Amino acid sequence: MPPSDRDFDLLADRLANGLSTDEQQLNDLGPAVFTTAKLIEMRGRYRERLSQFDFWQGRLMKAATWSPVFVPVGAFLLWLGVVRAGWVLVTMFPVVLMFALAGVFLMVQKFGGRQNIEARLDAVEAELQTRRREAEAKRKKI
Repeated sequence: MPPSDRDFDLLADRLANGLSTDEQQLNDLGPAVFTTAKLIEMRGRYRERLSQFDFWQGRLMKAATWSPVFVPVGAFLLWLGVVRAGWVLVTMFPVVLMFALAGVFLMVQKFGGRQNIEARLDAVEAELQTRRREAEAKRKKI
């Protein structure tokens, strides 16, 4: 579906205000307005973001999952009489849990969620695939 005049007006307004980004243009106008080179660059960028998202999500989930282990280990050390180490481990539970929750919040702020990244990547890859098919069809006609 080609972009309408209204879409181009919105894009012109954003460009005039200095707020336009590739993501906004992709959302507003679709991937058809970009050059093939730009689409390939965007595909690489979205793949990298997806990789970063998966990495940090895994790390933060492991931290949140393992943080309750500090309480029984700290309690065991308190029972053994190692008071300072016990209290440090017991207080580490809420600290690590808050760190993990803050990390998840920052991930949502930076990446906007996995679905957003995947949707943009899928749109770019679909447009590249369409262009590839069109180029092959032109080659076959010649």
